Amino acid sequence: SRTETRCLIKADRNEIKQVFLNLVRNAFEAMPKGGNLGVRLDKETDMVIILFEDSGPGISQDHQKEIFLPFFSTKVVTGRNMGLGLPLSYRIIQKYGGTITVENKKNNGCIFRLSLKAQEK
Repeated sequence: SRTETRCLIKADRNEIKQVFLNLVRNAFEAMPKGGNLGVRLDKETDMVIILFEDSGPGISQDHQKEIFLPFFSTKVVTGRNMGLGLPLSYRIIQKYGGTITVENKKNNGCIFRLSLKAQEK
């Protein structure tokens, strides 16, 4: 049996939705032949932690330092995709006093960790 924990944050619904969609889209693009994407919510003291964990190839150490920079992309740049998703997500999370980080998993895949200040009910 699971216990339900309610975690509240103060943020614009559409902006947080954009962050989630960016992370989900990037995870799916990193796994073109399929894989797993898990989303988990935790609470640590006064922070809400949202983890996006995929089973893709991971992100090189060099790229981990650059993925939040505007216009950085490892993809072929088209008129539609100019590498703005992660920098925009980074700015949105920072706007609400949070952080977003990425790390590779031990085998394959990576974990994006969003930390946002928890709000009182």
